Amino acid sequence: MGKRFLVAVAKNQDGLVEFSDDAGRAALKFGDEKRETAPAEIGSSFWDAMKKSGVDPLRQNHFHIHENDRDGRLITALYPVLEGARVVWLVLFRADHDASCFKPLGSRQRIGDALDLAFAQVIREIQLPHKP
Repeated sequence: MGKRFLVAVAKNQDGLVEFSDDAGRAALKFGDEKRETAPAEIGSSFWDAMKKSGVDPLRQNHFHIHENDRDGRLITALYPVLEGARVVWLVLFRADHDASCFKPLGSRQRIGDALDLAFAQVIREIQLPHKP
C-alpha cells in the first residue's frame, strides 16, 4: 500500500487506513480488526471495525485524520454539531496543502457516511494531488 492515514478517535484510540498509490485499493486496521475494502466504502468499514473492536462510535466527540501518524499533518476533522433538532457530523477538510485553514465539505447524520465523505476527498487528493 502507498498512502497511510491515522484516524484518531480519542486520546488513546486510533486506527490506520491505507490506500494504494492510485487509490484503487484500501485496507484498514482498528484494534484487532483488519480488512481490505473498496475505497468508496472505507468510512463505513472503519465504523464497523470500531464497533467490532468494542469502541462505541456513538460516544465519540470527534474524529481526526492525519497523514501517516499523530504527528502528521491534519487533513480532515469531523465534529458533531446541532442542525435544527438533530445532531449531524460536520466534515472539515484542509483548504490548502499546509492545513492552515479548513473548508466544510458538508454534514451527514450517520458517522459512517461522514467518514465516507471525508475519505472520498482524501481519495480525490491522492488521484489528483493538491497543487500549492
